[in-house]
Amino acid sequence: MLPRNRTGQHRRSTDRAVVEVVRDLARAQSDGDIARVLNRLGYRTGVGNTWTALRVLSLRRYHAIAAFERTADRRGLLTIAEAAPRLGVSAATVRRLIVLGLLPATQPVPHAPWAIRQEDLALDAVQRAIAVVKAGRSLPRTPDEAQLTLKESTT
Repeated sequence: MLPRNRTGQHRRSTDRAVVEVVRDLARAQSDGDIARVLNRLGYRTGVGNTWTALRVLSLRRYHAIAAFERTADRRGLLTIAEAAPRLGVSAATVRRLIVLGLLPATQPVPHAPWAIRQEDLALDAVQRAIAVVKAGRSLPRTPDEAQLTLKESTT
């Protein structure tokens, strides 16, 4: 005997992992932006369609996930594009600070925007790095994973 689906369950349900990703992203992104991230990650709807803003809206309403509001307090979180003018540098410099580990930031899933706390912009390491950039010197380059170091050299 095959197990029967419970009420509200069927084979065309959206994966729970997708619902959790949407729950995380809805705190800081609009439905269209969430749809773009889900499509980049290769997630599909329960029927197998790609994501659109309307489909994300429907998923959020069904699971009672609050929508992102730009006017609401985002708990002091900034994106790279918002942090760059506050620091007086380019977005690429802010991204490099994150990759180098000088500027703490979180990213709920790959391809989602980075979330930077406003207080972290005032950290000593960040301010020293910004001073170096503004003085005309460059930050150290991010390491290339393909390049061997002397410890890893086979010669």
